[in-house]
Amino acid sequence: MYFTAEAIPEPTVITLEPEATAVVRHAGVTVDQLPALFDAGYQAIQDSGTPLADPAFALYTGDPAGVFDLELGFRATGPVPAQATGMPTVEASALPAGRAVALSHLGSYDELPQAWERLVEAAAQAGLRPTCFCEIYVTDPDAEPAPSALRTDLVLIEPAQA
Repeated sequence: MYFTAEAIPEPTVITLEPEATAVVRHAGVTVDQLPALFDAGYQAIQDSGTPLADPAFALYTGDPAGVFDLELGFRATGPVPAQATGMPTVEASALPAGRAVALSHLGSYDELPQAWERLVEAAAQAGLRPTCFCEIYVTDPDAEPAPSALRTDLVLIEPAQA
């Protein structure tokens, strides 16, 4: 249930199944690097020839205030072609299964920190110990210029033990 048609107005505990994805991976990232990585990564995925489904997402592992690993991607509805390499390299991956808490943020990206704080509190109250988090960009900011009309689904994930 990473991707839902309906917004999630309140923090909600959910169970996630893995989702096949096409991604560009980056290790050891800091927040100031994100704009350039997002632009190049999403373009590479769209140019890869992989059959994709919207919306785009970003999966973060590590310390969001410090250094973290990042997967930028889309759901893959078919195989990632072998020729989908270059700079950056597009790879097959999967969003993790597990327990999570999710919330839809409606509004500007500048207001995301407050929504994340709300979600972190809800995760703690639910007894979750998330190790990664996902932003799902339901509304494409290139197609919707009004920041107040943007929808970003936020998911804090406690991955299932293998």
